[in-house]
Amino acid sequence: EIRARHPQLQLEPKEEASEGRGHFPSQQFTCMESKHSIEMASRQDSKPKAYFFAEDAVINPEVIESNEKVTGAHIKTWQLAVACVLFFWTGLGSWLLINGIWVQFPILAYHLPEGYAISSYLSVSIQLANVAAIVYVIVQTTRPIPHKYTISLCLLVGIVTSVFLVYFWDRTAYIGGSKRTSIGLIVLTFVGGMVGTTSVVTFFPYAMLFDYRLVSAMSTGMGCSGLIASVIAIGQQPGQPEEQFGSPTYYWITAGLLVGSFISFILITFLPFVQQFRHRDEAVAPKYEPIQSDVGEPTKTRASQLYLFKKGIICISNQCVICVLWYFMMGILSFSMYGYKDATRMVFWYGVLGMITGTLGRLATAFFKTYRVVYMTLAQIILWCYLLAMLIMWDRHLDDGWGWSIVAVYAVYAFAYGYEDTILYLRVGWEQEQENIEQVSRMVGLSNQAGSFIGSFIAFGVVMTHFST
Repeated sequence: EIRARHPQLQLEPKEEASEGRGHFPSQQFTCMESKHSIEMASRQDSKPKAYFFAEDAVINPEVIESNEKVTGAHIKTWQLAVACVLFFWTGLGSWLLINGIWVQFPILAYHLPEGYAISSYLSVSIQLANVAAIVYVIVQTTRPIPHKYTISLCLLVGIVTSVFLVYFWDRTAYIGGSKRTSIGLIVLTFVGGMVGTTSVVTFFPYAMLFDYRLVSAMSTGMGCSGLIASVIAIGQQPGQPEEQFGSPTYYWITAGLLVGSFISFILITFLPFVQQFRHRDEAVAPKYEPIQSDVGEPTKTRASQLYLFKKGIICISNQCVICVLWYFMMGILSFSMYGYKDATRMVFWYGVLGMITGTLGRLATAFFKTYRVVYMTLAQIILWCYLLAMLIMWDRHLDDGWGWSIVAVYAVYAFAYGYEDTILYLRVGWEQEQENIEQVSRMVGLSNQAGSFIGSFIAFGVVMTHFST
Protein backbone atom coordinates (compact mmCIF):
# COMPACT_ATOMS: atom_id res chain seq x y z
CA GLU A 1 0.00 0.00 0.00
CA ILE A 2 2.82 2.41 0.84
CA ARG A 3 4.60 1.65 -2.44
CA ALA A 4 1.39 2.21 -4.42
CA ARG A 5 0.66 5.58 -2.85
CA HIS A 6 4.24 6.86 -2.85
CA PRO A 7 6.13 5.34 -5.81
CA GLN A 8 8.99 7.81 -5.38
CA LEU A 9 10.05 5.93 -2.22
CA GLN A 10 11.99 2.70 -2.69
CA LEU A 11 10.90 0.74 0.34
CA GLU A 12 12.37 -2.62 1.20
CA PRO A 13 10.98 -4.86 3.97
CA LYS A 14 13.35 -5.20 6.88
CA GLU A 15 13.09 -8.38 8.88
CA GLU A 16 13.73 -8.97 12.57
CA ALA A 17 11.71 -6.00 13.68
CA SER A 18 11.24 -5.97 17.42
CA GLU A 19 7.87 -5.69 19.08
CA GLY A 20 6.83 -2.10 19.85
CA ARG A 21 9.31 -0.42 17.50
CA GLY A 22 6.74 0.27 14.85
CA HIS A 23 3.11 -0.17 13.97
CA PHE A 24 3.95 -3.24 11.83
CA PRO A 25 5.31 -5.82 14.33
CA SER A 26 6.25 -8.22 11.56
CA GLN A 27 7.90 -5.73 9.21
CA GLN A 28 9.62 -2.37 9.12
CA PHE A 29 10.64 -0.45 6.06
CA THR A 30 13.90 1.21 5.11
CA CYS A 31 14.17 3.82 2.38
CA MET A 32 16.79 2.42 0.02
CA GLU A 33 17.12 5.74 -1.74
CA SER A 34 18.30 7.86 1.16
CA LYS A 35 18.68 5.47 4.12
CA HIS A 36 16.76 7.97 6.23
CA SER A 37 13.78 7.31 8.42
CA ILE A 38 10.34 8.17 7.08
CA GLU A 39 7.24 8.64 9.18
CA MET A 40 3.80 9.02 7.67
CA ALA A 41 2.42 11.62 10.06
CA SER A 42 -0.78 13.56 9.59
CA ARG A 43 0.52 16.42 7.49
CA GLN A 44 -1.95 18.67 5.78
CA ASP A 45 -0.79 17.81 2.29
CA SER A 46 -0.26 14.13 3.19
CA LYS A 47 3.36 14.09 2.05
CA PRO A 48 5.95 11.83 3.67
CA LYS A 49 8.34 13.60 5.98
CA ALA A 50 12.00 12.61 6.17
CA TYR A 51 13.97 12.70 9.40
CA PHE A 52 17.72 12.69 9.41
CA PHE A 53 18.37 10.62 12.47
CA ALA A 54 17.42 6.96 11.98
CA GLU A 55 17.11 4.29 9.34
CA ASP A 56 13.94 2.49 10.39
CA ALA A 57 10.64 3.78 9.05
CA VAL A 58 7.66 3.98 11.36
CA ILE A 59 4.44 3.69 9.36
CA ASN A 60 1.19 4.37 11.17
CA PRO A 61 -1.77 2.90 9.25
CA GLU A 62 -4.26 4.65 11.55
CA VAL A 63 -2.89 8.05 10.53
CA ILE A 64 -2.96 7.04 6.85
CA GLU A 65 -6.58 6.04 7.25
CA SER A 66 -7.44 9.39 8.88
CA ASN A 67 -5.80 11.26 6.02
CA GLU A 68 -7.80 9.21 3.53
CA LYS A 69 -10.92 10.17 5.42
CA VAL A 70 -10.28 13.88 5.00
CA THR A 71 -8.93 13.89 1.47
CA GLY A 72 -11.36 11.32 0.08
CA ALA A 73 -13.88 12.11 -2.60
CA HIS A 74 -16.82 11.63 -0.21
CA ILE A 75 -16.06 14.96 1.51
CA LYS A 76 -18.58 17.41 0.05
CA THR A 77 -17.80 21.02 -0.79
CA TRP A 78 -20.61 22.32 1.39
CA GLN A 79 -19.14 20.55 4.41
CA LEU A 80 -15.81 22.32 3.96
CA ALA A 81 -17.62 25.63 3.35
CA VAL A 82 -19.68 25.30 6.54
CA ALA A 83 -16.58 24.31 8.53
CA CYS A 84 -14.71 27.36 7.21
CA VAL A 85 -17.60 29.67 8.17
CA LEU A 86 -17.70 28.21 11.69
CA PHE A 87 -13.95 28.62 12.17
CA PHE A 88 -14.10 32.14 10.71
CA TRP A 89 -16.86 33.21 13.08
CA THR A 90 -15.11 31.61 16.04
CA GLY A 91 -11.92 33.54 15.21
CA LEU A 92 -13.97 36.71 14.90
CA GLY A 93 -14.65 36.60 18.63
CA SER A 94 -10.97 36.95 19.57
CA TRP A 95 -10.35 40.70 19.21
CA LEU A 96 -13.84 41.92 18.28
CA LEU A 97 -14.49 43.42 21.70
CA ILE A 98 -11.21 45.34 21.89
CA ASN A 99 -11.55 46.59 18.32
CA GLY A 100 -15.09 47.65 19.17
CA ILE A 101 -13.82 49.74 22.07
CA TRP A 102 -11.24 51.45 19.84
CA VAL A 103 -13.73 52.45 17.14
CA GLN A 104 -15.78 54.16 19.86
CA PHE A 105 -12.84 56.45 20.59
CA PRO A 106 -14.52 59.70 19.34
CA ILE A 107 -17.38 59.13 21.80
CA LEU A 108 -15.03 58.13 24.61
CA ALA A 109 -12.80 61.18 24.14
CA TYR A 110 -15.82 63.49 24.23
CA HIS A 111 -17.62 62.03 27.24
CA LEU A 112 -14.87 60.77 29.54
CA PRO A 113 -12.79 63.02 31.84
CA GLU A 114 -9.45 61.87 30.37
CA GLY A 115 -10.33 63.23 26.93
CA TYR A 116 -7.96 62.09 24.19
CA ALA A 117 -5.55 60.77 26.82
CA ILE A 118 -7.92 57.85 27.38
CA SER A 119 -6.20 56.09 24.47
CA SER A 120 -2.99 55.82 26.49
CA TYR A 121 -4.82 54.31 29.45
CA LEU A 122 -6.54 51.77 27.20
CA SER A 123 -3.28 50.83 25.47
CA VAL A 124 -1.57 50.14 28.80
CA SER A 125 -4.57 48.12 30.01
CA ILE A 126 -4.50 45.91 26.92
CA GLN A 127 -0.76 45.30 27.15
CA LEU A 128 -0.97 44.47 30.85
CA ALA A 129 -3.59 41.87 29.92
CA ASN A 130 -0.77 39.82 28.35
CA VAL A 131 -0.29 38.34 31.81
CA ALA A 132 -3.29 36.11 31.09
CA ALA A 133 -1.58 34.60 28.03
CA ILE A 134 1.62 34.02 30.00
CA VAL A 135 -0.22 32.30 32.85
CA TYR A 136 -2.15 30.14 30.40
CA VAL A 137 0.99 28.95 28.62
CA ILE A 138 2.62 28.05 31.94
CA VAL A 139 -0.45 26.15 33.15
CA GLN A 140 -0.91 24.41 29.80
CA THR A 141 2.71 23.26 29.84
CA THR A 142 2.46 21.72 33.29
CA ARG A 143 -1.15 20.48 33.26
CA PRO A 144 -2.91 20.68 29.86
CA ILE A 145 -6.50 21.91 29.84
CA PRO A 146 -8.75 20.78 26.95
CA HIS A 147 -9.24 23.47 24.31
CA LYS A 148 -13.01 23.20 24.44
CA TYR A 149 -12.98 24.58 27.98
CA THR A 150 -10.49 27.42 27.49
CA ILE A 151 -11.97 28.70 24.21
CA SER A 152 -15.52 28.48 25.55
CA LEU A 153 -14.46 30.42 28.64
CA CYS A 154 -12.76 33.11 26.53
CA LEU A 155 -15.87 33.65 24.42
CA LEU A 156 -18.22 33.64 27.41
CA VAL A 157 -16.07 36.20 29.22
CA GLY A 158 -16.13 38.33 26.07
CA ILE A 159 -19.93 38.19 25.95
CA VAL A 160 -20.29 39.14 29.63
CA THR A 161 -17.74 41.96 29.29
CA SER A 162 -19.58 43.40 26.29
CA VAL A 163 -22.85 43.40 28.24
CA PHE A 164 -21.13 45.09 31.18
CA LEU A 165 -19.82 47.79 28.84
CA VAL A 166 -23.42 48.67 27.95
CA TYR A 167 -23.98 49.84 31.52
CA PHE A 168 -20.52 50.80 32.83
CA TRP A 169 -18.54 52.25 29.88
CA ASP A 170 -18.92 55.82 31.23
CA ARG A 171 -18.71 55.12 34.97
CA THR A 172 -16.01 57.11 36.77
CA ALA A 173 -14.53 57.17 40.25
CA TYR A 174 -12.10 59.25 42.30
CA ILE A 175 -8.86 57.32 42.65
CA GLY A 176 -5.80 58.69 44.43
CA GLY A 177 -6.94 62.29 44.52
CA SER A 178 -9.56 64.68 43.23
CA LYS A 179 -9.32 63.66 39.56
CA ARG A 180 -12.01 61.39 38.17
CA THR A 181 -10.92 58.21 36.38
CA SER A 182 -12.92 56.12 33.93
CA ILE A 183 -12.53 53.04 36.08
CA GLY A 184 -15.36 51.13 34.41
CA LEU A 185 -13.95 51.35 30.89
CA ILE A 186 -10.34 50.75 31.95
CA VAL A 187 -11.16 47.61 33.97
CA LEU A 188 -13.45 46.18 31.30
CA THR A 189 -10.84 46.93 28.62
CA PHE A 190 -8.33 44.97 30.70
CA VAL A 191 -10.73 42.00 30.86
CA GLY A 192 -11.41 42.26 27.12
CA GLY A 193 -7.65 42.42 26.55
CA MET A 194 -7.24 39.15 28.45
CA VAL A 195 -9.75 37.56 26.08
CA GLY A 196 -7.82 38.84 23.06
CA THR A 197 -4.33 37.95 24.25
CA THR A 198 -5.37 34.52 25.48
CA SER A 199 -7.14 33.79 22.20
CA VAL A 200 -3.82 34.07 20.36
CA VAL A 201 -2.35 31.17 22.36
CA THR A 202 -5.55 29.09 22.36
CA PHE A 203 -7.40 29.57 19.06
CA PHE A 204 -4.45 28.82 16.79
CA PRO A 205 -3.27 25.67 18.62
CA TYR A 206 -6.83 24.35 18.46
CA ALA A 207 -7.25 25.17 14.77
CA MET A 208 -4.00 23.37 13.98
CA LEU A 209 -5.60 20.12 15.01
CA PHE A 210 -7.65 20.44 11.80
CA ASP A 211 -7.15 20.83 8.06
CA TYR A 212 -4.89 23.74 7.06
CA ARG A 213 -7.78 25.48 5.29
CA LEU A 214 -9.58 25.76 8.61
CA VAL A 215 -6.45 27.30 10.16
CA SER A 216 -6.59 29.96 7.42
CA ALA A 217 -10.31 30.49 8.09
CA MET A 218 -9.67 30.95 11.81
CA SER A 219 -6.83 33.41 11.13
CA THR A 220 -8.98 35.33 8.63
CA GLY A 221 -11.72 35.67 11.23
CA MET A 222 -9.26 36.94 13.82
CA GLY A 223 -7.86 39.46 11.36
CA CYS A 224 -11.33 40.48 10.19
CA SER A 225 -12.50 41.44 13.68
CA GLY A 226 -11.18 44.97 13.24
CA LEU A 227 -12.83 45.30 9.83
CA ILE A 228 -16.22 44.14 11.14
CA ALA A 229 -15.98 46.55 14.08
CA SER A 230 -15.15 49.40 11.69
CA VAL A 231 -18.04 48.58 9.33
CA ILE A 232 -20.49 48.75 12.24
CA ALA A 233 -18.93 52.03 13.36
CA ILE A 234 -19.33 53.49 9.87
CA GLY A 235 -23.06 52.86 10.14
CA GLN A 236 -23.04 54.35 13.63
CA GLN A 237 -20.92 57.43 12.73
CA PRO A 238 -19.55 57.86 16.28
CA GLY A 239 -18.79 61.41 17.37
CA GLN A 240 -20.62 62.97 14.42
CA PRO A 241 -23.64 65.30 14.75
CA GLU A 242 -25.73 62.75 12.80
CA GLU A 243 -24.74 59.86 15.06
CA GLN A 244 -27.16 56.98 14.42
CA PHE A 245 -26.91 55.22 17.79
CA GLY A 246 -24.84 55.41 20.95
CA SER A 247 -22.17 53.26 22.50
CA PRO A 248 -24.59 51.07 24.53
CA THR A 249 -26.31 49.93 21.32
CA TYR A 250 -22.92 49.29 19.73
CA TYR A 251 -21.89 47.04 22.61
CA TRP A 252 -25.17 45.12 22.37
CA ILE A 253 -24.36 44.44 18.70
CA THR A 254 -20.86 43.30 19.72
CA ALA A 255 -22.34 40.98 22.34
CA GLY A 256 -24.63 39.46 19.70
CA LEU A 257 -21.70 38.77 17.38
CA LEU A 258 -19.79 37.17 20.26
CA VAL A 259 -22.77 34.93 20.98
CA GLY A 260 -22.51 33.86 17.34
CA SER A 261 -18.83 33.05 17.88
CA PHE A 262 -19.66 30.95 20.92
CA ILE A 263 -22.38 29.04 19.06
CA SER A 264 -20.00 28.47 16.14
CA PHE A 265 -17.42 26.92 18.44
CA ILE A 266 -20.03 24.66 20.05
CA LEU A 267 -21.04 23.48 16.56
CA ILE A 268 -17.39 22.82 15.68
CA THR A 269 -17.08 20.66 18.77
CA PHE A 270 -20.17 18.56 18.22
CA LEU A 271 -20.85 18.39 14.46
CA PRO A 272 -19.45 15.07 13.12
CA PHE A 273 -18.81 16.34 9.60
CA VAL A 274 -16.65 19.15 11.01
CA GLN A 275 -14.69 16.78 13.23
CA GLN A 276 -13.82 14.63 10.22
CA PHE A 277 -11.43 17.43 9.15
CA ARG A 278 -9.49 16.84 12.35
CA HIS A 279 -5.98 15.48 11.76
CA ARG A 280 -4.72 14.93 15.28
CA ASP A 281 -5.72 14.83 18.93
CA GLU A 282 -4.67 17.44 21.45
CA ALA A 283 -1.90 16.75 23.95
CA VAL A 284 -1.04 13.42 22.34
CA ALA A 285 1.81 11.26 23.59
CA PRO A 286 4.44 9.88 21.20
CA LYS A 287 3.21 6.84 19.29
CA TYR A 288 6.59 5.17 19.21
CA GLU A 289 9.30 4.02 21.53
CA PRO A 290 12.77 5.53 21.04
CA ILE A 291 14.82 3.45 18.64
CA GLN A 292 17.84 2.09 20.43
CA SER A 293 21.29 2.24 18.90
CA ASP A 294 24.03 -0.31 19.39
CA VAL A 295 25.24 1.46 22.53
CA GLY A 296 21.77 1.68 24.04
CA GLU A 297 21.26 5.41 23.36
CA PRO A 298 17.94 6.59 21.86
CA THR A 299 19.28 7.82 18.48
CA LYS A 300 15.99 9.35 17.38
CA THR A 301 15.42 11.50 20.42
CA ARG A 302 18.63 13.54 20.32
CA ALA A 303 18.78 14.37 16.63
CA SER A 304 15.07 14.92 16.17
CA GLN A 305 14.74 17.22 19.17
CA LEU A 306 17.71 19.29 18.04
CA TYR A 307 16.39 19.53 14.48
CA LEU A 308 12.82 20.40 15.51
CA PHE A 309 14.02 22.81 18.21
CA LYS A 310 15.94 24.79 15.61
CA LYS A 311 12.93 24.87 13.31
CA GLY A 312 10.68 25.98 16.15
CA ILE A 313 13.05 28.78 17.13
CA ILE A 314 12.93 30.09 13.55
CA CYS A 315 9.14 30.43 13.72
CA ILE A 316 9.12 31.89 17.24
CA SER A 317 11.84 34.47 16.55
CA ASN A 318 10.33 35.55 13.22
CA GLN A 319 6.93 36.00 14.86
CA CYS A 320 8.42 38.19 17.57
CA VAL A 321 10.34 40.34 15.08
CA ILE A 322 7.42 41.01 12.75
CA CYS A 323 5.11 41.79 15.70
CA VAL A 324 7.56 44.29 17.22
CA LEU A 325 7.82 46.08 13.87
CA TRP A 326 4.09 45.91 13.15
CA TYR A 327 2.82 47.21 16.48
CA PHE A 328 5.47 49.91 16.62
CA MET A 329 4.41 51.16 13.19
CA MET A 330 0.72 50.97 14.10
CA GLY A 331 1.36 53.20 17.09
CA ILE A 332 3.14 56.01 15.24
CA LEU A 333 2.28 55.82 11.52
CA SER A 334 -0.60 58.30 11.70
CA PHE A 335 1.87 61.01 12.75
CA SER A 336 3.70 60.66 9.42
CA MET A 337 0.66 62.18 7.67
CA TYR A 338 0.28 65.31 9.75
CA GLY A 339 2.25 67.45 7.32
CA TYR A 340 0.00 66.76 4.31
CA LYS A 341 -2.98 68.81 3.18
CA ASP A 342 -5.22 65.76 2.77
CA ALA A 343 -4.10 64.17 6.03
CA THR A 344 -7.62 63.34 7.27
CA ARG A 345 -8.47 61.22 4.23
CA MET A 346 -5.04 59.59 4.29
CA VAL A 347 -5.42 58.50 7.92
CA PHE A 348 -8.86 57.11 7.18
CA TRP A 349 -7.81 55.14 4.11
CA TYR A 350 -4.59 53.76 5.54
CA GLY A 351 -6.61 52.30 8.41
CA VAL A 352 -9.35 50.85 6.20
CA LEU A 353 -7.03 49.49 3.50
CA GLY A 354 -4.68 48.07 6.12
CA MET A 355 -7.48 46.03 7.69
CA ILE A 356 -8.74 44.85 4.29
CA THR A 357 -5.36 43.78 2.90
CA GLY A 358 -4.32 42.24 6.22
CA THR A 359 -7.44 40.08 6.12
CA LEU A 360 -6.77 39.17 2.47
CA GLY A 361 -3.22 38.15 3.42
CA ARG A 362 -4.54 35.69 5.99
CA LEU A 363 -7.10 34.37 3.54
CA ALA A 364 -4.41 33.88 0.87
CA THR A 365 -2.75 31.18 2.98
CA ALA A 366 -5.63 28.85 2.12
CA PHE A 367 -4.69 28.99 -1.58
CA PHE A 368 -0.95 29.64 -1.71
CA LYS A 369 1.68 28.60 0.82
CA THR A 370 5.38 29.24 1.00
CA TYR A 371 7.35 28.52 4.16
CA ARG A 372 10.32 30.81 3.44
CA VAL A 373 9.54 32.93 6.49
CA VAL A 374 13.01 34.49 6.75
CA TYR A 375 12.67 36.01 3.28
CA MET A 376 9.15 37.21 4.10
CA THR A 377 10.45 38.88 7.26
CA LEU A 378 13.20 40.61 5.27
CA ALA A 379 10.59 41.87 2.79
CA GLN A 380 8.55 43.31 5.65
CA ILE A 381 11.63 45.02 7.06
CA ILE A 382 12.21 46.75 3.71
CA LEU A 383 8.60 48.03 3.65
CA TRP A 384 8.88 49.04 7.31
CA CYS A 385 12.06 51.04 6.63
CA TYR A 386 10.31 53.01 3.89
CA LEU A 387 7.43 53.86 6.24
CA LEU A 388 9.90 54.85 8.95
CA ALA A 389 11.76 57.13 6.53
CA MET A 390 8.50 58.86 5.61
CA LEU A 391 7.72 59.20 9.32
CA ILE A 392 11.05 60.93 9.95
CA MET A 393 10.22 63.43 7.19
CA TRP A 394 6.71 64.13 8.48
CA ASP A 395 7.35 67.88 8.90
CA ARG A 396 9.05 68.46 5.52
CA HIS A 397 5.81 69.60 3.81
CA LEU A 398 6.14 67.11 0.96
CA ASP A 399 3.70 66.79 -1.91
CA ASP A 400 0.52 64.82 -1.17
CA GLY A 401 1.66 62.12 -3.58
CA TRP A 402 4.23 61.03 -1.00
CA GLY A 403 1.48 60.78 1.59
CA TRP A 404 -0.60 58.52 -0.61
CA SER A 405 2.50 56.39 -1.20
CA ILE A 406 2.51 55.77 2.56
CA VAL A 407 -1.07 54.51 2.30
CA ALA A 408 -0.16 52.19 -0.61
CA VAL A 409 2.99 50.80 1.00
CA TYR A 410 1.19 50.27 4.30
CA ALA A 411 -1.51 48.29 2.51
CA VAL A 412 1.15 45.98 1.00
CA TYR A 413 2.87 45.77 4.38
CA ALA A 414 -0.42 44.76 6.08
CA PHE A 415 -0.94 42.01 3.49
CA ALA A 416 2.58 40.67 4.07
CA TYR A 417 2.16 40.76 7.85
CA GLY A 418 -1.22 38.98 7.78
CA TYR A 419 0.15 36.31 5.44
CA GLU A 420 3.28 35.55 7.45
CA ASP A 421 1.47 35.73 10.79
CA THR A 422 -0.72 32.84 9.59
CA ILE A 423 1.89 30.89 7.63
CA LEU A 424 4.10 30.62 10.71
CA TYR A 425 1.47 28.46 12.39
CA LEU A 426 1.03 26.38 9.25
CA ARG A 427 4.78 25.84 9.12
CA VAL A 428 4.74 24.58 12.70
CA GLY A 429 2.05 22.06 11.70
CA TRP A 430 4.12 20.95 8.72
CA GLU A 431 7.53 20.42 10.28
CA GLN A 432 6.92 19.59 13.94
CA GLU A 433 6.20 16.21 15.50
CA GLN A 434 2.58 15.57 16.37
CA GLU A 435 3.18 15.76 20.11
CA ASN A 436 5.09 19.06 19.75
CA ILE A 437 2.68 21.00 17.54
CA GLU A 438 0.46 22.42 20.27
CA GLN A 439 3.35 23.47 22.49
CA VAL A 440 5.33 25.13 19.69
CA SER A 441 2.24 26.89 18.32
CA ARG A 442 1.50 28.25 21.81
CA MET A 443 5.05 29.59 21.99
CA VAL A 444 4.58 31.24 18.58
CA GLY A 445 1.40 32.85 19.92
CA LEU A 446 3.20 33.95 23.07
CA SER A 447 5.99 35.52 20.98
CA ASN A 448 3.23 37.35 19.10
CA GLN A 449 2.04 38.91 22.34
CA ALA A 450 5.59 39.64 23.50
CA GLY A 451 6.30 41.41 20.22
CA SER A 452 3.12 43.45 20.43
CA PHE A 453 3.97 44.42 24.02
CA ILE A 454 7.48 45.58 23.10
CA GLY A 455 6.43 47.37 19.91
CA SER A 456 3.51 49.16 21.55
CA PHE A 457 5.55 50.46 24.47
CA ILE A 458 8.38 51.65 22.20
CA ALA A 459 5.81 53.49 20.08
CA PHE A 460 4.22 54.95 23.24
CA GLY A 461 7.60 56.26 24.38
CA VAL A 462 8.36 57.78 20.96
CA VAL A 463 4.97 59.51 20.85
CA MET A 464 5.33 60.90 24.36
CA THR A 465 8.85 62.23 23.81
CA HIS A 466 8.75 63.37 20.20
CA PHE A 467 5.22 63.92 18.92
CA SER A 468 3.41 65.15 22.04
CA THR A 469 4.86 68.65 21.80
